[in-house]
Amino acid sequence: MGSFAVSKGKRGEREACDELQPTVDSVAKELGMEAPRIRRNLQQSGDGGEDLIGLPWYSIEVKRCETLNLAAWWRQCVTQARRKAATATAWDDLRRGGWR
Repeated sequence: MGSFAVSKGKRGEREACDELQPTVDSVAKELGMEAPRIRRNLQQSGDGGEDLIGLPWYSIEVKRCETLNLAAWWRQCVTQARRKAATATAWDDLRRGGWR
């Protein structure tokens, strides 16, 4: 993978963290808990793990691609979630249209 693709992926993961963290903070506050910190998984390539960590019950995969490949992304996310008995979620920013 080229350096542009790697940096594009890292930027996408950081943006997804920034989008998700306020919701996590709000829910934790409402429940009287300390909010976990959502962050990039720096070991993802070494252990095949999910892109974002911080919520042990979720496996989060982030994609910033020009072409849609939901079936492959979902398979990857579900495989990762099964490893840690978690729920899978996939985020994409297809053609920079916004995270979904």
